[in-house]
Amino acid sequence: MSKMKDEMRSELVKALGILAGFSSMCWEPRPSGVFNSEEAQVGVDNAKAKIEALISQNYIPKERVLTRKEIEEDKDGTNN
Repeated sequence: MSKMKDEMRSELVKALGILAGFSSMCWEPRPSGVFNSEEAQVGVDNAKAKIEALISQNYIPKERVLTRKEIEEDKDGTNN
C-alpha cells in the first residue's frame, strides 16, 4: 500500500472517530457517564471498511450495515 493511501486511511479513521464522538453528544439532554471508546471504535472500523469497499468497487452496495455482534463473530471466524 502506498504512503499516500496509508495517510488517507489514517485521516479517514480520524474523521470517523471525530464523528462518533460528536454524534454521541447530539442528544437532548446530553448523556452523562463514561464514553465507551472501544465500542465506538467498532462502529468506526465498520464504517471505514464500508467506505473502503465503496471506493475500491466504485459503487454503493445495497447491503446493510453489520451489527456489532456480526462484526465480532466475523473476527472470531464463526460467521464464515
